[in-house]
Amino acid sequence: MTAVAPEAIATAPRAPGLLALRHVTGVSLVAIGALVAGVCLADRPRDPLAAVIAIVGLSLSVPAATGVLLLAVYRPDRRRPAGLARSAGLGRSAGFGRPAGLGRPAGLVLVPAGAAALAACIAGQAGGGGLWPWVTPPALAAAAALAAIPLPRVPTTLIGSGVTASATAAATADWWQGITGALAFACCVAAILAQVWIWEMAERAPRDEAAAAVGAERDRFAAELHDIQGHSLQVIVLKSELAARLAATDPERAAAEMREVETLARDALRDTRDVARGRRPVALATEIANAVGVLTAAGITCRADQTAATVGQERLLGLVVREATTNMLRHSTATRAAITLTAGEGTGVTLTVTNDAPLPPSAAAGQGGLDHLARRIAIAGGRLTWRHEPDRFEVVARLPGAQAGPAHPDAAVVARLPGAQAAPAHPDAATARLPGAQAAPAHPDAAG
Repeated sequence: MTAVAPEAIATAPRAPGLLALRHVTGVSLVAIGALVAGVCLADRPRDPLAAVIAIVGLSLSVPAATGVLLLAVYRPDRRRPAGLARSAGLGRSAGFGRPAGLGRPAGLVLVPAGAAALAACIAGQAGGGGLWPWVTPPALAAAAALAAIPLPRVPTTLIGSGVTASATAAATADWWQGITGALAFACCVAAILAQVWIWEMAERAPRDEAAAAVGAERDRFAAELHDIQGHSLQVIVLKSELAARLAATDPERAAAEMREVETLARDALRDTRDVARGRRPVALATEIANAVGVLTAAGITCRADQTAATVGQERLLGLVVREATTNMLRHSTATRAAITLTAGEGTGVTLTVTNDAPLPPSAAAGQGGLDHLARRIAIAGGRLTWRHEPDRFEVVARLPGAQAGPAHPDAAVVARLPGAQAAPAHPDAATARLPGAQAAPAHPDAAG
């Protein structure tokens, strides 16, 4: 598996449509700044002193706020990586386009700009101007601060509305006018931020999709590594304990078992390396043949009846065979098992694994391997089910779109080790068939 760094996700090349949207957002912000200046100048106060204060405040605040808004849109290369919760606008850290490193410089610019905008708002209304034109300069400054500085959205807007309401009420000596000013301030802030929000969501979507893809690949890697290590270690434990018991009575067979343990360990190491390099195929025929051999070594008569399946289905079906085999070894006291694979036109492919000793109910509580595989098969359009009967446990996997093929040479295998005897389960391997072993409790990782 090749990991993708967050920096690579954040700085991935953008599509032409996304670049066009960024330019459209920048043009709309410039238009909003020009509109604010235009409507305020068209409603200049009649009082000369108030007009001078209002125009000076307007000339200081509008260009500064518009510049900060443009900087928040045109510097995406310095954005902090954002998660899905931040994309939804939840919490303190959720915001509209906050480039890393822009907060302090933006604050140094917006503090005097905000003061100038508030002075223009008071002078404009006190000198005879209307409410709506002169409430827009402080709203523009507040929107720029929320776009560039990590401030909580709602509390900051409420505080700004309260300050604007107080300034309007003081300038007009009318508290109802102040309440109207607070509402107008909040609406203007929301309208301006909506422009930045649209761009931010569009710019963030590819990064979130890439991050989600990386997370899914990590989950797949972890699941495949669990399948390899869990199955291999279980067989190694079984054969190691068998060799230990045979060491005193049959040294040659014990040595043969340990050589098999070495082979299994080397195979597991090779498979782990292949998984890490992303080049390990899961061959269904190999998994079925291995399952027959492992179950036979544990003293279970196993029959396999197989027809070929398409390559796309072999991976999931091979994992089902491996998980069902591991569960039999760990939790069951079966003496007979069967693996059947059928494929037909219009019916897809069906894999059935059965044994004659059902798992304890606690071993199939809906958590672990089978449950995880059921979700993966459902994503592929199939279905994985398992059911208990008094003398039978059955796992059935169905996938659509299979093409029937020739039977594999390992099909219809009926295998049994000479002299293998059924016995109670071993603590770690339920079908170890070792004298005096006890049935194993359900493992938390086993789903069925």
